[in-house]
Amino acid sequence: MSIPFKQRLANYGRQFEIFKQKLAIEKFRKKNEGTGRFREHLKHLIISGEPRGGTTWLAEVLSEKNRLIIWEPLHYKIVAQYKLKKFGEEIGHMPYIPQGTVWPEATDYFNALFNGSELNYSSIFANPEANFNPEIVDSLMFKFCRANLLLPWLVDSFNILPIYLVRHPLSVISSQYRHSAFSGMDEKASIFANQKSRYSQIFEKYRANIEGIKNREEMFANWWALNNVVPLTHEYNNKKWITVSYESLVSRPQFEMERISNRLGIRFSSDIFSRMLKPSATTKSGSGILTGENQLLNWERNFTTVQIDSILKTINSYGIDAYSTSPQPNYKKLGYEE
Repeated sequence: MSIPFKQRLANYGRQFEIFKQKLAIEKFRKKNEGTGRFREHLKHLIISGEPRGGTTWLAEVLSEKNRLIIWEPLHYKIVAQYKLKKFGEEIGHMPYIPQGTVWPEATDYFNALFNGSELNYSSIFANPEANFNPEIVDSLMFKFCRANLLLPWLVDSFNILPIYLVRHPLSVISSQYRHSAFSGMDEKASIFANQKSRYSQIFEKYRANIEGIKNREEMFANWWALNNVVPLTHEYNNKKWITVSYESLVSRPQFEMERISNRLGIRFSSDIFSRMLKPSATTKSGSGILTGENQLLNWERNFTTVQIDSILKTINSYGIDAYSTSPQPNYKKLGYEE
């Protein structure tokens, strides 16, 4: 079947845009070679959370003219574009590196990322005003939804202070249920079926939970729990990374922005609170922020009482008890000092 002319034209246009962005990135990278501009890693913003947990929204909120956004550099397709297919296979779909592990390839990869020497056209959200201008861009922002299990290893290996964004499991799973990217995932075709990483201790620890999955909501609940059990239960929680509740960001934005600003030692633009009112680029129809409903309770119309109980029971089985049917978490149990 031949491709319609308009579609072919659109395809050519997209290819041309990719070509121009590749050239711009390569020019930007060459201008920065040898300058050490990005070697002060503590200046970077690093956001870590889970899929549909609000990381894109927060990255857009914290975006500034001087900050280039690196989007999902641990996605296996993006890692492959760095010509690191073997490393991509070894780090897996749910990357995990045990604390204290010596893995030179991983150290080299993250060092290159944080130094700005590994820039990839499909992982960059360019700020049009910055236009890859080294005179404007002096820091990077890394947006991850695959780095939670790496946090202890990362903060021990690099001089960084990540923001760990955690969202109510019922809200996250409700959003995943409505998203087309997860439509084929259930107890028979789950994220765990594709998990073949170099290090598997965390998955071995919770093998009984994973093998006991009986339905779709339990699969997603285990996924949420595994994504969050390491950062929430670790002694570094809210110490060597900044633990931020999505619910707190929505309900008390000034408190959270001041908290983040003080911990990181940076100041944000005055329009940051108006930016927080905008939906992210990945917001889907049915979201509370689009319908005008309470987005912290949007999950109520998507689950039965039985499903809600099942999800919360699964979360609790991992030793995480900060969440209930209340829209707000128990902040003390999340590690907040309040």
